[in-house]
Amino acid sequence: MTNQLTRGEKAFMKTFKHFNVTCDRSLLPNQILMGKDEFLIPPDREKSDDIIQSLVDSGYAYRKEEKPYYLYLSKKGEEYLYR
Repeated sequence: MTNQLTRGEKAFMKTFKHFNVTCDRSLLPNQILMGKDEFLIPPDREKSDDIIQSLVDSGYAYRKEEKPYYLYLSKKGEEYLYR
């Protein structure tokens, strides 16, 4: 797996930046929905769950078992956004 983000992944990462999320802080469920609508183009909105899962799989974000509907920014994600 490469460290290159897809167009949809890059677009969704803007949601973290929009809400000034830093490492180990989360997006709330309503912020995730807003990010899908605000930053993803229509073809990517249809696969938004896959885009988010890909960000988790590649280490840019993560979820906690006790709060599965929240999306947390990882250190790798923070470095990508704020480098």
